[in-house]
Amino acid sequence: MKYIIGVDQESSLVRKLCDYLENRSISTEIMKENNWASVALKVAYKVTAQEYHEAVLMCSSGTGMSIAANKVKGCRAALCTSPLMSQYAKFYNHANILIIPIEEMNEEKMIKIVESWLETPYGNGEVGIAIDVLRMFEGK
Repeated sequence: MKYIIGVDQESSLVRKLCDYLENRSISTEIMKENNWASVALKVAYKVTAQEYHEAVLMCSSGTGMSIAANKVKGCRAALCTSPLMSQYAKFYNHANILIIPIEEMNEEKMIKIVESWLETPYGNGEVGIAIDVLRMFEGK
């Protein structure tokens, strides 16, 4: 499994996230740019082109990256501040990019959110029908 981590600022959490993922045998690449919109769009394009399995975006509040990434067709980026939010985003919404707000995080909380994300499968059945509606709207 291969993840890309997009960031717009330095943070010790970025390195800790990469270490955590690599300890779970997930290879990582960091994409850092000062422009949150640019890095979010580039990461979203790479995920939707299936260059990476999924991604994590990290910035101060996460809001701008969420707005930018979700402009990319096929991207479902979710701003999550709790393990339950990341679980629901992955299972019910088929989110393929997890967004973590650095200003709201500490290492322990971040790891719990990411762990929940990694351990949650994409849902099917009724959930899949909702995702199909989104795909039809996008023109896929």
